[in-house]
Amino acid sequence: MNDHSIHVLDKDTINKIAAGEVIERPASVVKELVDNAIDAGAQNIRIELKDSGKTLISVRDDGKGMSRDDAVRSPVKHATSKISTIKDLETIATMGFRGEALAAISSVSKFEIITKRKEDPSGTRLYLEDGSPEIEDIGAPDGTTVSVGNLFYNTPARLKYMKSDATELSHIASMAGDLILANPSISLTLINNNKTVLSSGSSDLFNSVTDVLGPEAARSMIEIPSENSKDKSEHIKKAASEIQMLSDFADLRISGYISKPAYNKSTAESLFFIVNGRPVTSKELIKAVRLGYYTKLPKERYPAAVLNLQINPKEVDVNVHPRKIEVRFRDENKLVKIISEAIEITLKSSELAPLATAAGMKKAVEKSFSDFGVSNASSGKAEKPDSKTETGPKSETVRETKAEYFVPADPFTSPEIPRPKKTESGYVAPAKDTERRLKKTERLLNQNSGDADSVRPSEISVLDDIHIIGQISSLYLLAEKDGGLLIIDQHAAHERIFYDLIKKQENISVQELISPVVVDLSPKEKILMEEYIPYLEEIGFGVSEFGDYSYAVSFVPVFFGKMEDVSVVHDFIADLLSYGKIKGETGKRDTVAKRTACRAAIKAGAVCNRQQIDDLVRQLKQTENPYSCPHGRPTILVFSKKEIEKMFERS
Repeated sequence: MNDHSIHVLDKDTINKIAAGEVIERPASVVKELVDNAIDAGAQNIRIELKDSGKTLISVRDDGKGMSRDDAVRSPVKHATSKISTIKDLETIATMGFRGEALAAISSVSKFEIITKRKEDPSGTRLYLEDGSPEIEDIGAPDGTTVSVGNLFYNTPARLKYMKSDATELSHIASMAGDLILANPSISLTLINNNKTVLSSGSSDLFNSVTDVLGPEAARSMIEIPSENSKDKSEHIKKAASEIQMLSDFADLRISGYISKPAYNKSTAESLFFIVNGRPVTSKELIKAVRLGYYTKLPKERYPAAVLNLQINPKEVDVNVHPRKIEVRFRDENKLVKIISEAIEITLKSSELAPLATAAGMKKAVEKSFSDFGVSNASSGKAEKPDSKTETGPKSETVRETKAEYFVPADPFTSPEIPRPKKTESGYVAPAKDTERRLKKTERLLNQNSGDADSVRPSEISVLDDIHIIGQISSLYLLAEKDGGLLIIDQHAAHERIFYDLIKKQENISVQELISPVVVDLSPKEKILMEEYIPYLEEIGFGVSEFGDYSYAVSFVPVFFGKMEDVSVVHDFIADLLSYGKIKGETGKRDTVAKRTACRAAIKAGAVCNRQQIDDLVRQLKQTENPYSCPHGRPTILVFSKKEIEKMFERS
């Protein structure tokens, strides 16, 4: 046989190729084994791992167990008790159905099944390694225990692509959370290296939401109104009736919880969808949720939601993905419309005002004074503005004086003090806030001035020999050079300055918070937080455990400013830990620096006087790359004289 002739692959090679489609990582194994336990009627499932599943995965259940013959057949490819003919695929009611999982898993691991039915006097042990089976009778409790050792030990190419223990464990915790939300009546426990990671007792859906998403998310949840809702008020009954009408029209049942708009994240990872008992991902379902909230959420923000959809099995195809995590709907447009309307009805029937906190009440009082451009009458002192994103805070803080809030028509010469226009974000910072932020970077630059390697400005800079014109929209700086026009994004520019300085700092000054900020996390977030704490500590954060799923932030870097809004930390986690975006130690450290620089920099809407503009430009010139912010967005746009003439159609 020559090298190019067609031939049939041997059974071992076929199984290992198939395993690559079904088994991507330890989390894939756990999902398949737990699916089988659920199909077996288990009420208690215990997942035990060693080294995040790399060394051992053991799933024990109290389901109905298997006979000796079924145990022997179970690892055979396409051996299944779930379906018999192709028509059965149209009405699948079980989690598994293809008969591929155990065959795939056993081909790339050291595989063991111990199982016993209630009516059998003894159990069966089946051990497989490299295709060689060992079968024996054994004493065992009712149910099944499947152990998977040394995953991918015989496929080195797959083994080398496994991620760190923390990353693999986070995927398993995420998958386990999905299954808990889909099966709230089942008790599930996840243990890694003898330490409990996640545990959910048999309970209702709300308790499962608390276990998986954490108490902070649970407190924000609103139940989708139904005839079974605990709240029997008239407006809930009306909403339940409207949703029931929608459901009847679409032959669809919707239940679950959605968060109030005040609880939102920068990613969609807190959106959970269960279709006919199966946890799934779907871009169309995410779209439906966003449409339901519409303008109630800021752009590119996502709520938390756990939506349970009961739909005619013929209307959904669960056989479109090797690992059965994606589904396809026959009429996606109708489904999106029904779900978005149900969410809209739910939100309209609920009190959406955020719960007031001490810090929130303080801000509200200050805003009532700041609307008139005066200081807080109770203290006689004004608070400096603070913001959490580049567009500034949603509510303005107290202005020190009217002169600091108002900017002259000609900010450099005019004695008049007209009120500046607000930016689209509605945020206008006084000049004093800008001054405070610029001084922070100035101090850091001065600290580095003696280190020849600390600052390496670009040798040729478009910022050389420019003439400052002024500021527009409290956001963009205008300058002239060689007859052309430069537009500088003040936030992006200062963000670049901060980023370069943070990356080079070794001894960062910190400020202790009067009261530590306590942040509640989900089990998945806790796992990932533990991995990233060293990088946060490197730039001046003090983070320590404060209970099972909480952390206390006791101090922050001095250039970070106030941190009263705990969503900042959640945003950090969402950005740092988004799977596939951050790789390796350098990437994690870099992302922490970017997020910190973004928060500490001058904001859009910050008023700048002539001296401050000069200082900002001078500092920007000292960066290695003054032309883009750390996220890759431009800091400077240049319009040459020639291009301007073209725009005005001058010859």
